[in-house]
Amino acid sequence: MTDARALARSFDLKRLAAAFVEDPFSVYRALREHAPVHRMPDGSYFLSRYDDCAAVYRDPETWSSDKTVDFRPSLGDGALYEHHTTSLALQPRIEDLVDRLLDRAAARGSMDLIADFAAAVPIQLVGDMLGVPEAERGPLRGWSLAILGGLEPAPTVEQLERGNRTVDEFKTYLRDLIDRRGREPGRDEEILSKLTAGSALGPGEASEDRLGELELLHNCIFILNAGHETTTNLIGNGIDLLLRHPTPLRELRADPELIGTAVEEILRLESSNQLGNRRAARDTVLGGVPMPAGTYVHIGIGAANRDPAQFPEPDRLDIRRHPNRHLAFATGIHACAGMWLARMEGQVAIGRLVRRFASIERDGDVVRGTHGRYDYSSITTRPDYSWPGGRRLAVYLALNIEAFGFGVGKGAAIAPPDQAQSHSVYSWRDYGNRVGIWRLFELLDELGLPAEAQMNAAVYEMAPDIPAKLRARGDEILGHGLTNSDEQGHLAEDRERALIAEATTAIERHEGARPVGWMSPWLSNSAVTMDLLQEAGYRYVMDWTMDDQPVWLRTRKGRILSIPYPIEVNDTRGVIWYHHTAQEFADMITDQFDEMLAQSARQPLVCPISLHPFVFGRPYRIRRLRRALQHILGHGDRVWITRPRDICAHIESLPAGTVPGSR
Repeated sequence: MTDARALARSFDLKRLAAAFVEDPFSVYRALREHAPVHRMPDGSYFLSRYDDCAAVYRDPETWSSDKTVDFRPSLGDGALYEHHTTSLALQPRIEDLVDRLLDRAAARGSMDLIADFAAAVPIQLVGDMLGVPEAERGPLRGWSLAILGGLEPAPTVEQLERGNRTVDEFKTYLRDLIDRRGREPGRDEEILSKLTAGSALGPGEASEDRLGELELLHNCIFILNAGHETTTNLIGNGIDLLLRHPTPLRELRADPELIGTAVEEILRLESSNQLGNRRAARDTVLGGVPMPAGTYVHIGIGAANRDPAQFPEPDRLDIRRHPNRHLAFATGIHACAGMWLARMEGQVAIGRLVRRFASIERDGDVVRGTHGRYDYSSITTRPDYSWPGGRRLAVYLALNIEAFGFGVGKGAAIAPPDQAQSHSVYSWRDYGNRVGIWRLFELLDELGLPAEAQMNAAVYEMAPDIPAKLRARGDEILGHGLTNSDEQGHLAEDRERALIAEATTAIERHEGARPVGWMSPWLSNSAVTMDLLQEAGYRYVMDWTMDDQPVWLRTRKGRILSIPYPIEVNDTRGVIWYHHTAQEFADMITDQFDEMLAQSARQPLVCPISLHPFVFGRPYRIRRLRRALQHILGHGDRVWITRPRDICAHIESLPAGTVPGSR
């Protein structure tokens, strides 16, 4: 009892523990029992009782859903704020789509429940509704996830930047799509065509009643977001629940007519959306707690839907439950407008899947709310090993050699948005290839230090003497995409596979051997990046920065090694983002090395140092860097100064079970 009370009193949406992601319902229970109207550190309230949540939804006069008030403090004035404040006979089409997806799964004998089915159903349907060509649908899910990521209770700076950038990218794409559709008559069945016809872009005279261009674009983005995430979660959660509860699964197979009440019970038990929110428009009292105008409340949909005062045996999956007045789609005048479509997609997808296959089994453990690539492991409890020669600390230098398109693509992404593609920023970066890298080569030659380079394949054509110098020095070249103007994380699987193949082939053609390691431009990953790299023959990656030791990552066809890469001891972050002076950054290198050298007496460690030629290739910074590297060399008899490929080879030689993920 005491633990539950303490759990409820300490609950904070902005500081959720990992255990909450795995099992939020025990926390919800504690809140309902001990703090049903719980005040959090930021002054907002979390509601966990059904009656309180329903009361807020049913009283729009008291509880406002005005997003212009609530989103500006967290989203600022960027594209995310603009989007979130601007704001048909489909069953045969859904059935045909589901059957095609199940045909593919049957031919393979397996499928990824989310990527191949639960997400594919709404993404393909929304693609049809908006008239997005099949070949152009790859980025849709990534766009949706990036935009919705900005609505997390405590979004990071990176999430907000990614969300704003994605809204702008999607608007640019939609403008082009609308322009193309305007030149292709006979598409009146598409929602996009109907919206366009009724907007300021359609025929006829302008009117205040018509959608403006921005409203049209943001309504299209809303259709994607509303139609994708809720339905993906509904289908994925539904299949997961049925696999964990074989008796209801047998009942559904025996009586397919139960699919309607089954989907409602899935929506209640594992609500696709766990949170709603409102702000008090006037002074009021809720659950016995006085709340002045302006009070913000979080509506605990997932908690309310397991309230025993409303639902007998609330933790039991009862596919015959009736009545079932859950709040998965809210209630009242602001109930989810797309709930009928989500219900239809869920009923068709889950119903046809369980009827189609007599046997459905998991292929591995479910990892909820995370990437599933590796398990938690404390560095202090792992098996011990040493680097070659009995050394305990491995040190490597990473050179980031990059190519940018002029005025196109991502741009520098380290300057104000209105300058990111300017000639001044482009030439600032280009200094690194014309001057900075050569000063770094001189320094490394002077000190006799090896290096590795994550190098865009376009550098072979843009600055061919740079890879020639790396080759002459015996340095390692990693796969690093084609240019740094492009990220790969939003690409469709076939396009990402092609990008990896093109970059790999370029390196192999010039170097006479395939690269061993890969770093994605901007560390951008899709859901299948690790799978594609492992299938392309890569042995290690440097995209995951969670450890000071190498860790094996899971992929769908085996494993791939993650080698530590520095986010902090990295000159673009340290100097450009955090505004450290050259001396401060050089001190960071020295302090990082000294502390890790001491720590390595207890565990073998990797100390990477990341340099960008346009940053630390400047004359006044070179001098500071020289002193830091000389300090490391002064301990050369105690450390292994190496390259990532050699770290990878050593890890591969160790017995199974030595390195996390190797069993």
